Amino acid sequence: MADFIWGIDAGTFTRPEQPNKIQYMATRWTSYAFYMISWFMATIVAPGIRLLLKFRFYPKDTEEFFSNLTKESIEMRLKSGKNSSRTDYLSHLLQLREQKQATHDDLVGHALTVLLDGYDTTGTALLHALYYLAESPAAQQKLRTEIFSSLDEEKSIDFDKLCGLPYLEQVVYESLRLSSLIPQYTKVCTTSTDIKLSELKNIRVEKGITIMIPNYQFHHDEKYFSDPEDFRPERFDNGAYQELMRKGIFLPFSDGPRVCMGIRLALLTLKSALFYIICNFYVVRKTERLIPRGDSGFGVVLQGDINLEYRRVFR
Repeated sequence: MADFIWGIDAGTFTRPEQPNKIQYMATRWTSYAFYMISWFMATIVAPGIRLLLKFRFYPKDTEEFFSNLTKESIEMRLKSGKNSSRTDYLSHLLQLREQKQATHDDLVGHALTVLLDGYDTTGTALLHALYYLAESPAAQQKLRTEIFSSLDEEKSIDFDKLCGLPYLEQVVYESLRLSSLIPQYTKVCTTSTDIKLSELKNIRVEKGITIMIPNYQFHHDEKYFSDPEDFRPERFDNGAYQELMRKGIFLPFSDGPRVCMGIRLALLTLKSALFYIICNFYVVRKTERLIPRGDSGFGVVLQGDINLEYRRVFR
């Protein structure tokens, strides 16, 4: 995310033995944000309490850190000249500043919005996918076989081949179906319309009405997914998820004008991580007890300590 947003190497992989300030601040920032969301929701009936208690969504030191990081990254990019520019989110921020006269605070806000959407959520989705694969050794081995068949002589893979692995895609979508990082979406009707509930019943939705879409319930409805609590990536065989998305039944990234803007980045991150982990390790669940899913206050996710063991794959 540091590379994508600010165009810098955070050292997570290249210098793992050194303290990682960006990773520390990102974890502290996102953890505090998700914690405060529950407090904001709890005080929705009396919003004055927020002012009285001086609620902050984010710690002050993290705001200052990312503000300075954005400022310095922009200065470095501009000093390097146009010839060394690259297509990333920082270049998008520079366009906003030039074309829309966006302020520094606007740019920091945009950068942190992407960080919030892509840092914690993608990591959580990856954790769930690995847990479900550890629970299902047959599915894990099927994925590993597909991965091995796609490797070139240098044991690497390019973008097109990665996106062309059908079972890897099925594993990603099935794990997103089972645990919903965002269990419902809130939408505002922009055009008065009629929704057909059945042959005999319609409902009129007026412009300005707020509608909540319970996607977690859709994802676990036996009407659409047989044995909904089972991890079965094959249910998305032959691109079946596309028709379900079109019908509004399967919504891992929402839909419409407010669809998640980081879909491609999230899928690339998830697929890349799963590809290299499953290629190099057998993932085994260390505890016998199954970990249940529950409402964390923000998403319906696994509740409890998730202990996984990684055993090297020798070929």
